[in-house]
Amino acid sequence: MPLKSVKEMVKLFIAGFPKNMSEAWFGELFGQFGIVSEIGVIKDEKLDSYMGYGFITMKDLASAEEAISTINDSVIEGHQVSVKLAQAKDTHSAM
Repeated sequence: MPLKSVKEMVKLFIAGFPKNMSEAWFGELFGQFGIVSEIGVIKDEKLDSYMGYGFITMKDLASAEEAISTINDSVIEGHQVSVKLAQAKDTHSAM
């Protein structure tokens, strides 16, 4: 059973990337697999550097799956990276 309709945007969680990678770099990397509609790499404003993790939104599931299968667990500049489908926030957390 597919997780999402092929026509829906698909959000990926990315982690472990070198901190010197820019949003433009992520756009080029993930753009090889399809249309990237949003890039949200977490940045430490005090240090003015990226934290090595964030979210990439791709136009469709096929592109997202290809990016995951190609990039996940690969080594980029000495860092083993992780790319997976983002999990929806749990709005019913226990108190």
